[in-house]
Amino acid sequence: MHITDGGSGGLLLSPTDLAEHHACAHLTQLEIRAAHGEHERPAETDPMSQLLAQHGDAHELAHLEARRATGCTVVEIPKGRSPAQLADAERLTLEAMRAGVQVIFQATFIHEGWSGRADFLERVETPSDLGAWSYEVHDTKLAAHVKVGAILQLCEYSQHVERLQGTPPLRFVVVLGNGTQEAVRLNDCLAYYRVARRRLLGDLEARPTTAPLPNEHCGICRWKPVCTQRWRADDSLVLVAGLAGSQRVKLEKAGVTTLAELAVATERPERLAEATFHKLREQARLQLLERTTGQAKYDLLDGGDERGLATMPPPSSGDIFFDIEGDPLYPGGGLEYLFGVTGMGDGSPPFLPLWAHDSAAEKLMFEDFIDRVMQRRRDAPGMHVYHYASYEETAVKRLAARHGTREVEVDELLRGDVFVDLYRVVRHGVRVSKENYSLKSIEKFFMKKRGGDVTDAAGSVIEYERWIAGGRVDDAILQQIELYNKFDCDATLALRDWLEDLRTEAETAWGRQLPRPIPPDGTATEGVIADDEATAATAAALRDPAAPDATTPALSDARQLLAHLLSFHRREARTGWWNFFDKHGMTSEELVEDAEVIGDVHYECAIGDPKDRVHRFSFDESQPHRVRVDSDVIDPTQGRDNNSVGSVDEVADRFHHVCVPGFADVLPLAHDRLPANEWSRLRPTLRWSHDDVG
Repeated sequence: MHITDGGSGGLLLSPTDLAEHHACAHLTQLEIRAAHGEHERPAETDPMSQLLAQHGDAHELAHLEARRATGCTVVEIPKGRSPAQLADAERLTLEAMRAGVQVIFQATFIHEGWSGRADFLERVETPSDLGAWSYEVHDTKLAAHVKVGAILQLCEYSQHVERLQGTPPLRFVVVLGNGTQEAVRLNDCLAYYRVARRRLLGDLEARPTTAPLPNEHCGICRWKPVCTQRWRADDSLVLVAGLAGSQRVKLEKAGVTTLAELAVATERPERLAEATFHKLREQARLQLLERTTGQAKYDLLDGGDERGLATMPPPSSGDIFFDIEGDPLYPGGGLEYLFGVTGMGDGSPPFLPLWAHDSAAEKLMFEDFIDRVMQRRRDAPGMHVYHYASYEETAVKRLAARHGTREVEVDELLRGDVFVDLYRVVRHGVRVSKENYSLKSIEKFFMKKRGGDVTDAAGSVIEYERWIAGGRVDDAILQQIELYNKFDCDATLALRDWLEDLRTEAETAWGRQLPRPIPPDGTATEGVIADDEATAATAAALRDPAAPDATTPALSDARQLLAHLLSFHRREARTGWWNFFDKHGMTSEELVEDAEVIGDVHYECAIGDPKDRVHRFSFDESQPHRVRVDSDVIDPTQGRDNNSVGSVDEVADRFHHVCVPGFADVLPLAHDRLPANEWSRLRPTLRWSHDDVG
């Protein structure tokens, strides 16, 4: 977005402006003021943003070279910025289109205040005003899946292509960071694109007053330091740890607009549950207390017998503490390059680093780790693998599926609850006076200050990329990454010990002994989790490199593919069930944020006579979900059995705008007002209705 002599209000807009407005309306207003010289646009100094830009350029050029390698004709359009330069570049783009070249690189457009530069136009044999051919947009993105912002950008490019060739493209294609290509039908997206475009143009004209709100784009936004400064100046509610956007809206409607006001609030806002209001107010009170006294504080939380401190398994001499360093920018879909484990190896405490610098080494590292854990479990049956937050467990599942290895062992570990996420224990067991619950914030209660050059996960990625760019020879860089990883593993161990101390403190304060979780049976089920003997033997024979028909690369690749396909359906089913069981361990806040489920459901009343009774529930209308009429309902608070507690009878009109196809027609729900002992009585005739009551 920049000022020109003409265009929309003197502004020359781009598809990037459209995508950014979709992500954050406040960003658009900041950019407008910067374009008009009302304030200075911050320089792009964030190392991760710069690294993303470098990888984006490399991904684009790699695809360009791949197209050239096929022998097709490629025309590159020179870049320009001024309206005259852009107009000349569009003229060259149109000439290349009329000439029917196969690939147009950096195709440029400018029309009625909008300009853009598409990565690639690819010729397709569909007639247009150009002749017997036409063009469609292909764009390179580092992401592993197509995002909404990319769709809006490519819709805008496609409109320009239609203008130049006289007929709309049928589709556009996104070339993803993992090398796959995903085609999207243009007609499926145009209605949403038009709405998004009108909203942007409306905000450009109206110049509404906006406020910065946290969103996904913040992680790569150059304006984030400016927004953070404003949050602190305003004492914004976004500084309250764990406060969701929908909760902030309810509080602000009730006149509570700052952290300090929330800390002393007495009136619960409408449609905010009493327990949620109390939790948020106490969080704000603790943060305000640390701000005024300079001392970190914590409160113990009684999560009952199934939450918080009561979910801590008894310590075992075989326990290990696990942390992963991964590079999402590594070509081919990312790379987990370091598994760090405290509790194995040498030193005090013993630490074992497992490194991988390519996909083949990643598979070997993963197998080594799982084999070590399985052996440790045989030696010490009560052992657990402790980690902080969900990344490590998710990565283990992903690697098992990606490499098609150690799947049965991972199943056994998951079914046996061997992985223990201490983040979930912390969120239900203790409230701390910090603005977030990251490990680096929590560790201030029980560890000394960190050392080393690498201080966070982003820094680890940046340093690892610097090691690659330097020719993979500077071992000092890897040593700094390893030191950072070791500190995270040691901090996880220290956190476990601190939580054990809090258990003792809680038992003294509450006058009762907290239970320990009962270990489940972690044995894999034959025929469901593992391949049968015949399938396994066939797969092994196909993978045998010494087989007579595996002598050529093409035949060898075909055999590997067939071996992989033998277990395809089982592997796909396993991933779905892993996802299903994950829901049962989620906190209420996590259920609310999960787009597949409904969390924080409130029981309202029963309607109708006993033979045709509907039980009505309500939930926040801003919560994303995937509920359909007649979907089966699973309540994750009622154990892990796949037993439906009813089906959805009706979804009120006000919620229809968020209905999309669900996950296997299974909709987990979390309730807070229906007694647990009522489920067995209601289950035979239960039907669910979500309505706009309450």
